Amino acid sequence: MVESVAQSAGVTEVTCNVINEFDDSRVGTVSFSLTSADNPYEYTLITDSVEYIEN
Repeated sequence: MVESVAQSAGVTEVTCNVINEFDDSRVGTVSFSLTSADNPYEYTLITDSVEYIEN
């Protein structure tokens, strides 16, 4: 589930919550940054991170 999208100086930063499909609890976060590029996808990945919540 997308939590936020922010754009600044040509960089798009996206933060998403990872949700457990059985009880709708949040089990982690995925974040990544993109910039425009001249390729078939029109974007290039700058950074990414995955964080899991330990129960």
